[in-house]
Amino acid sequence: MIVLNNENVIAIEKSSSNALCKSCKVLMQGLYLNPISQGVRSAVLLDCAPSETRHLHEFGMVTGMTKSIKRDLGETTRFTFAGLDDELNLIHNLTNIITRAKVPEMRASSDGS
Repeated sequence: MIVLNNENVIAIEKSSSNALCKSCKVLMQGLYLNPISQGVRSAVLLDCAPSETRHLHEFGMVTGMTKSIKRDLGETTRFTFAGLDDELNLIHNLTNIITRAKVPEMRASSDGS
């Protein structure tokens, strides 16, 4: 599992939510190198406080990763990940909308079918 915290996070570049899911783009100091995992589809835990009034605690799955070797900030890795809910569901925003919607009752037709 990839752990992103105050010690290795440079910036949270984007955090958004749409009808399908929550997503986040985080820039990390250093290169993420792991011979066992390629990074994409790995579990990620973001646990950091970008300010004194804000604390982020997100669990998700990496959907994209970019490594940069020569930049102003040195070696960096940018992770894009989709948030997971308690049931490890990627599209939990959509499933929550569907489960909250009222489904009309099914009535038997007058001919018995």
